[in-house]
Amino acid sequence: LWQLPMRPKETIPPEATAPIVVSLILGALIVGYGNVQAAIKPAARDVAPIAESVRQQIRVEEKFAFASAKIRWSASKGQRLPILSAPAVLTRISFPTNGLRLIEAPSGMVRRHELLALQDGAFEVELDYQLQPGQRSGESGFTLPTQSGLVNELTLTLVNLDVDVIAPSAVSMEASSSAVASNTVAKLILPPVSDAWIGWKPRSRDTKREKAVFYAEIAQLYIPSAGVIEGQHLAQIRPAHGELSELIFSVPTNATITDVIDATTTNRPGMISLWRFDPDSRQLRVTLKPAQARPFSLVIRSQTAVGPLPIQQRVGLISLTNAAGEIGMLGIATGSDVQLDTVTPDNLTAINLEDFQSWLLNRAQAQFPGLTLRRAFRYADAGAGAVIAASAVEPDVRVESQQTLSLGEDRTLLAATLAVEITRAGIFRLSFALPNGLDVESISGAALSHWTELKTDTNRIITLHLRGKTEGAQPLSISLAGPGVKATNGWAVPRLLLREANKQRGQLVIVPEQGMRLQAGARDGLTQLDPQKSGIRQKGVLAFRLLQDQWTLALDMEQVDPWVQVQSLQHVAMGEAQIKVTANLQYQIENTGLKALRVLVPTNAEGVQFRGEQVADFLPRVGAITNGLQEWEIKLHRRVIGAYLLQVTYQMPSASAPGVPPGGGTPVPGTPPPGGTPGALALVLRGIEAAGVNLQRGYVTVESVGRLQLELGALPSALQLSEWQSVPRLLRQDLQTTAANVTFRLVEPAFQLTVKVRRHEAAKLLPARVNHVLLKSVVSDDGMMLTHARLDLVPGDKRLLHLTLPAKAKFWFAFVNQNGVAPWLEQDRILIPLEQQSKPDEAIAVEFFYSSDVGTARSRKLDLQLLGPKFDLPLEDITWQVFLNDKWVLKDWKGTLQLSEGRTTGWGSSGDLNSYLQQEAAVRSEKTKVAEQQLQLGNN
Repeated sequence: LWQLPMRPKETIPPEATAPIVVSLILGALIVGYGNVQAAIKPAARDVAPIAESVRQQIRVEEKFAFASAKIRWSASKGQRLPILSAPAVLTRISFPTNGLRLIEAPSGMVRRHELLALQDGAFEVELDYQLQPGQRSGESGFTLPTQSGLVNELTLTLVNLDVDVIAPSAVSMEASSSAVASNTVAKLILPPVSDAWIGWKPRSRDTKREKAVFYAEIAQLYIPSAGVIEGQHLAQIRPAHGELSELIFSVPTNATITDVIDATTTNRPGMISLWRFDPDSRQLRVTLKPAQARPFSLVIRSQTAVGPLPIQQRVGLISLTNAAGEIGMLGIATGSDVQLDTVTPDNLTAINLEDFQSWLLNRAQAQFPGLTLRRAFRYADAGAGAVIAASAVEPDVRVESQQTLSLGEDRTLLAATLAVEITRAGIFRLSFALPNGLDVESISGAALSHWTELKTDTNRIITLHLRGKTEGAQPLSISLAGPGVKATNGWAVPRLLLREANKQRGQLVIVPEQGMRLQAGARDGLTQLDPQKSGIRQKGVLAFRLLQDQWTLALDMEQVDPWVQVQSLQHVAMGEAQIKVTANLQYQIENTGLKALRVLVPTNAEGVQFRGEQVADFLPRVGAITNGLQEWEIKLHRRVIGAYLLQVTYQMPSASAPGVPPGGGTPVPGTPPPGGTPGALALVLRGIEAAGVNLQRGYVTVESVGRLQLELGALPSALQLSEWQSVPRLLRQDLQTTAANVTFRLVEPAFQLTVKVRRHEAAKLLPARVNHVLLKSVVSDDGMMLTHARLDLVPGDKRLLHLTLPAKAKFWFAFVNQNGVAPWLEQDRILIPLEQQSKPDEAIAVEFFYSSDVGTARSRKLDLQLLGPKFDLPLEDITWQVFLNDKWVLKDWKGTLQLSEGRTTGWGSSGDLNSYLQQEAAVRSEKTKVAEQQLQLGNN
């Protein structure tokens, strides 16, 4: 809400009521149904009057202020306008006396002068007054004693004072210096406020108008390296007068500026707006925005092109032109890979290294790891310089190696693990001379990029190229391979040495192949160690500690002959078409390994196959035939030692082909030997022999297959009868010989076994098989017999069961699986159809009934001749139960069946309807189960 200043006994002019009402209405509309309360307690004429304009001229001389004011006032009769308040003193006033009257404020209030309007009208008032300025907050000034108007203008003149005018409440202010003397004139426009403060204080510096005067201190750091001298320059500028918007640096010859940045920022231009380097004038211009009047710092980066290390180059100093004074420092620093040889100063004074600018050195260390300040100087002449001589630091390479040399007749392998420690300076490559007779198999390492080979007149150099300039610990793995070695004396051990290594030591382990015996000969630069203390349990190993780089070692090598034992199992399966021989040869190789095996096989063997681990190839040796045995050579991928299993399989012509006897022997003509079977063919079998072995023992098993019958003749001395259970389990691998007819123990590897072979005709197969036969017969008093027969048989392919009843017997009916069937008669045989089973191995039940006359009356006795039915199948497990009346007693019996038991049984209860229904329900339940099983089988 609009609040109006009210004073007692003052009225609101009529022209002011309309804005008040409009404001109240607008306020009510804005808040929306809000309550507007306007408390207007005093009368409308109590509102304080205000002048239309107040224009003043104030002149301050020494300690007093002299002012003149012009006031324009549109007054209403009875209004009072305050014009001047204490402590100002009124010295003159001019106003229309017929319309206005000068009065003083009532007692008890602030002393002031007021004008009372005697009539309505517009009046102009002029007055002069004086007052004494005071102090407030370090400023000189005064509070304006006149009443404010709608327009307030003030012109302030400060005589002989060059100061800054301060008016916190001024709307605008224009200050200027007078050309006469050194007066300060300020034109102010004030808002309609009371007690406005007008003050002044000594004028502050205007650096824009000052002439630029500055001092510079430059710390310059040069870092020599291969190809370039890097420069880092810290320029600290201290302006004394004025502002700096541009700096001009003089750059020494051969130097190029690469970057200029603000020292207070990180890789950002900061206050640097633009920089430009002119290589012709050798000047660097740096534009600053905004202009700097306070101390600041710049970092300049430079580069000076030089050749490869070692270098000798003069370096100059970057200087700042137009500087009132310039001093600086020069520092020479190098990394871990550069050595500072000499520094020849020119107009430079040496200082302590601790006195050099550490901030600049720390900043450069991020770019140059291991940077160290070597020399420091101070200078006052910008033309000073220094001649730098630097050379490359040679790296210190130390190698700790673990080498293993494996010796064999087929291959020589040198495996080395190198722990390379690179210090003082980084390197880009390593190299070594390849030992004679060896080639690189593999080289690996985390820092390795690739490797190359260079052939020279004397040797071959392998160069290992690293991924970059490499320092620190770097592991390398190197494998060299070459041809095998034979038994010799004075064999030089190959040596693996890195050419860049300053010191190389380590351990060498020589591992011979089984069967090779080593003896250390002449040696230099190494000492022999105990392999057991190094954790090596293998026999025949030599261990050495390498003490020098150029060590030498000679070895005497002796080859040990192998000791081979063989246990064998030879299984001969004699069939009608062919004879198949399978043999397991279990080798036990000691002292040294074997790369090839030799086996003797009968000459007429066909399809000879050798199986086993590491078998590469097998071939018969040309012309190597002895006593009907062909020698075969089995080559292996590598040497084997210890236990080794070799499997041999081959076939020979069958005994059914006369004239071609198995086993490489000849048939024995003439009559069969004693104990033989007439018509049998005598054959001679020869065994498999392992050639080149020290001992061979084993077993021989012979098996007849099919319709062949074997008969043995006289046993040779090399074979002894034995049992299958005595054969070791290891020799039975992959052999199913449980059906062997005979087993022999092999005493000597060479033997000839005579075997008589006889062939039998094949037996006819039955179409069906009867598992069980049950006959139940009831005999009447007059000799009539009713018989119930049940056969449990597996039908197989048989579809009709042929049945022949005894003479004068009468057939009643038949059931198959409790289902009625319709048999038919063929001559005197009854044919019963059989069902085809879904499961051929399941038996079916065939039942039939017949009656016959079996009694023959003799005096008071009755002889019963019980004759059973005949079938076209052999019967098995026959049981015949005969039921007689208790009037009859069995006295004697004879026939093809044996009496099992005889007992008296009581008659069961007479059948009724319930028992019949229960029996039928049980039969139907059984059939339902069978049907469910068949349905499940069909679904499957």
